[in-house]
Amino acid sequence: MTPNDIKNYQDMWENEEYRIKLRKGLALAERRMLKHKAVLDELVIQSTPDGKIFETPAAKLLEDCYGYHINK
Repeated sequence: MTPNDIKNYQDMWENEEYRIKLRKGLALAERRMLKHKAVLDELVIQSTPDGKIFETPAAKLLEDCYGYHINK
């Protein structure tokens, strides 16, 4: 194994750690946004893979995706 191979492996490892942290941060931001919108009884715009657009109550998404119920 050459020093260049080791450096490439380290970069790959650090990149994977970065992707994990990024996904966790995005999930946290999504959960916070859904909680905020659910308290305000707002809708969230979503789309399907084939491009169909629809609205869903934020409280329903929050409960379905995260098991979190908003008491009003």
